[in-house]
Amino acid sequence: MARRVDHNHEELKEMILEAARHLVEQEGYSSLSMRKIGTAIGYSPGTIYNIFSNLDDLVLQLNARTLDELYLALANINKDGSVEDNFDMLLRGYLEFVEAKRNLWRTLFDHRAIMGCDLPDWYGARVEKLLALLDDTLRPYFKGRDPVSLRKSSATLWAGLHGIVSLTDSNKLNVISDANPLELCRLLVSQFLNGLKLSPSVGRG
Repeated sequence: MARRVDHNHEELKEMILEAARHLVEQEGYSSLSMRKIGTAIGYSPGTIYNIFSNLDDLVLQLNARTLDELYLALANINKDGSVEDNFDMLLRGYLEFVEAKRNLWRTLFDHRAIMGCDLPDWYGARVEKLLALLDDTLRPYFKGRDPVSLRKSSATLWAGLHGIVSLTDSNKLNVISDANPLELCRLLVSQFLNGLKLSPSVGRG
């Protein structure tokens, strides 16, 4: 697409991120390059480097938008039921998100930050918001307990679910089980919650 008009910084940033998103959705994370993005928006790669310091910076900001979308999808789920029912709704919402935005979801985990560079605070804040949704769902089992224990439980449960979803996505789940992925995720949540109920170190809700 030939460049027809000049754009200001914010307009260019939006164009670049939208072009990157489209490339990822259509071709996957491995297809992403400054050259392809520049071609898509009618600007040189050098112009993109005036907006983003490097491809790593660009992908982090694209992933931040994906995390925002995931948060909104899960935060808007009605969670007025039991802990078990609420977790099941979160689980189904997460799986629906993965199915609908698979390549964007993959990019969250396929991308590797530059060695030695910590993730920026604004990125960590988005991860924090998502984990807080799990904290809120588990909180009835942690009344009066240390919030650190609650967060460890939320992170542990999410990591287990992510393992099942990732194996499914890579077509490797059938190596260890022929069960439906949703069935396995529900089993993991059920067993995890039952363990919390029986744990003497966890408050009863």
